[in-house]
Amino acid sequence: MGISDEIEIQFRVTLTLDPAMIPRQIAADSAGRITREFRIDILNAAPFADLGPSTRVAAPGATVVLDGSDSRDPNGDDLTTAGGSIFEWSIVSPSGVRTDRRNSLPGFSSTELGAHRVTLTVTDPGGAVSEPAEGFLIVTGTGTSQVPSADAGVDRVRRVDTVVTLDGSASYDPDVAGLTFRWTQVSGPTAVLSSGSAIKPTFTPGVPGTYVFELTVSDSSDQKPSAPDRVSVIVIDDRAPTPRHAPAARARLDSSSTTGPRVLDRLVVKGDLSVGAGTLGYQWSQLGGVPVIFQTTGDELEFRPVFPDTYVFELTVTDNTGLSSLPARIAVPVQARGSEDRGNNVNWSFGSDGKVTLTGSLTGPGGTPVPGTRFRFVPRLGPPVVLTDESPGRASFVPPHSGVYEFEVHAISPDGVTFSSEIEAPVSLPGNPLPTAVLEVTPGMTSIELDGSASTPAGLSHYFSQLDGVPVVHLHRLWQRASHGIDLD
Repeated sequence: MGISDEIEIQFRVTLTLDPAMIPRQIAADSAGRITREFRIDILNAAPFADLGPSTRVAAPGATVVLDGSDSRDPNGDDLTTAGGSIFEWSIVSPSGVRTDRRNSLPGFSSTELGAHRVTLTVTDPGGAVSEPAEGFLIVTGTGTSQVPSADAGVDRVRRVDTVVTLDGSASYDPDVAGLTFRWTQVSGPTAVLSSGSAIKPTFTPGVPGTYVFELTVSDSSDQKPSAPDRVSVIVIDDRAPTPRHAPAARARLDSSSTTGPRVLDRLVVKGDLSVGAGTLGYQWSQLGGVPVIFQTTGDELEFRPVFPDTYVFELTVTDNTGLSSLPARIAVPVQARGSEDRGNNVNWSFGSDGKVTLTGSLTGPGGTPVPGTRFRFVPRLGPPVVLTDESPGRASFVPPHSGVYEFEVHAISPDGVTFSSEIEAPVSLPGNPLPTAVLEVTPGMTSIELDGSASTPAGLSHYFSQLDGVPVVHLHRLWQRASHGIDLD
């Protein structure tokens, strides 16, 4: 039974005790009866809006069904239009034209090329309104009608009072006629860019912190804008009298369950593997799944899920100097009690017809496919491509050029749990071979040298990025080498 309004429940409890056993300060009648009344208010919690894949790609004029049926309600309210719920869709085109729809399954089409911003809010029958869910619908054609792809570069670590160069040169330009760049700062200490429209703008950070920038690219006539891409720059002050190194956040699930998390289990997410200077502060937030009430104590977050779903949390740690880490995320798929443990198996193939085929299957412990599973293929990296031949657990596309095409595959079980995996498809087309990266590491007493000169073919540009550990600064960057300094105690 759902909760459509705030409910007030009143209780009256009467206890009968031996009058000789009742303290004088507690009022009781001559028969030893003690009566107390109390009230419990049960609130109508806001629903959780789910607009489906956060990024979709469609051909010009093709009708896309926007489906919010995976939206959930913590109180179990009926989130259907027949049940009295309202689904508010807003689609803003690249030129700023806004289209509003009210329905759970509206069809939408556009011939305007570029990234359309899609927003969904859900109102349950009791009037509680969800936070907006946002995503992008990229309308793209082929050849010169293809929408470009923004690449803001890799996250990096730099020192205060040194010039930092942002790099959008890896953005994809299908027209080969030049791109228009638009950089904006999203968060962090204020930074002044040398140019908001340059391929490689610079800034000089004056204070430590995490600087986050967003890049959008358009074609040479400033049309067909891409979806945005973000890059983070951690700025440290490791040469000060009191050095300030950025901490690193780590999140893991701490559970004694050997069968996987289940509904109503006590689940604990820990950040005890995080590292940084002094006593760390831990900031937790929920990013995905049905909203839950969670408690935090130091490096631990505890919650009890009431619905099968994938619960996503984010951890940021702050050291004793006030410097914060990049956020660390963890996804916890929670299954219904009595359900089998399941696994999402993904693969890809490149056929003689020039198509890349993506496949996924959700299987139980014995390898048997779970019937009724739905799949989403969400593009994460590479030029936007239109998926065709879509069927349960399968989709195809024609790659426009060599590159690495990355997709996140969501397998949604019949009981509503989402199992996520990634497909990374490196495609090498004739006449345009995909480069092969080769990394050699040479350790030293005070520095470690990274050497990518053995990568093929010759004439490549090399980019080094740190994936794990306490963030460190590249002491120098050559075309093919980079070094990391080491502080020795």
